[in-house]
Order: sequence, then structure tokens, then C-alpha cells
Amino acid sequence: IMNFSGLMVTVVSSILVGIAVILFIVLLVVVAHNIGTSVKTDYKQLGIYKSQGFYSKKLRLIYLWQYMTAEIIGMAIGLVGAYLFLMLMLKLFAPLVGFVITPRINILFALIVCVAVLIVSAITIYICTAKIGKISPQKAISEGRDDVSFSSKIQLPIRKRLLSVSVATRNITSAIGQ
Repeated sequence: IMNFSGLMVTVVSSILVGIAVILFIVLLVVVAHNIGTSVKTDYKQLGIYKSQGFYSKKLRLIYLWQYMTAEIIGMAIGLVGAYLFLMLMLKLFAPLVGFVITPRINILFALIVCVAVLIVSAITIYICTAKIGKISPQKAISEGRDDVSFSSKIQLPIRKRLLSVSVATRNITSAIGQ
């Protein structure tokens, strides 16, 4: 009798685990998109931080800390909520099954799953923040445009005797090369 009544629990649990895995994959995609958008939006600010002495590694750790803190808080709330939901479901299904099921949560398994989720999330965040390493302060301040170059194909010398004329001529010829 225990195997037959436990079959329904196993099937429902398997379906819920499958849904949780799909939701986790969706979460990783959303986090990756969010980080990419955030880096693009804060491109100029990140370049300013780098010019002030923040290394790419430190900026990436800030993103990692931000997302991991939110994830750990969400896990704690989720674990407490899952336990309360389990207690409610046991009260509802005890009359249907015909025997009392004692609530047992495998804490070690829950911690292993939580750590695995955190590790996969950390790797995803670290990969997605790799774009920060490519930001240079000069490029960020010019909002991602390439450096402006004033070299021309025609290089006329600047002479001391006719300084204003030679500078004007050089300015005109450098504009031709742009």
C-alpha cells in the first residue's frame, strides 16, 4: 500500500522538479540579459569607475555580490515558504491518502541543491560581466565611439615663419583625410 500511495507523490514531485529546472534555466537567461543591458546602460559610468581606479575584477565582483545577495535572500524565503506549503499540503492530503505522513525535509540535500544553484548562477554572472573588461575610460566617455584621429594622407610640415598659414593648411588637409 505504501508503494502505491507513494507513486502519486513521486509523479507530482518529478513534475515539480522539471518545472523548477525549466524556471531556473529561464532565470539564467533573464539574468544574463539583465546584466548585458545593465552593462550597456551603465557603460559611461563603468568607464568613469575604471578611470577612478576600480579594476574590472572589482566591478565584476560588485555585480556578483548584487545578484548573489538577491538570490540568497530569495532562497531563504523560498525554503521557509516551501516548508509552510508542505505543512498545508500534508493537512489537506492526509484524509485523501488515509494515513498521516510526517513532514521530513532533507536539509543536507536542500543545501547541496542551493549551493549548486549558487555556483551555476555565479559562473553565469561571471561570464556575462566579461564585457566590463573591454571598457576603457576613453571609449566610455566618448560613449563607445572609436578614437578620433586627425591624421591625413597629405602631411604638410608646420613652419615657424608662416605659422598661421601652415597650421591652417594642415587643418584643411587633415579634414580631407577624415
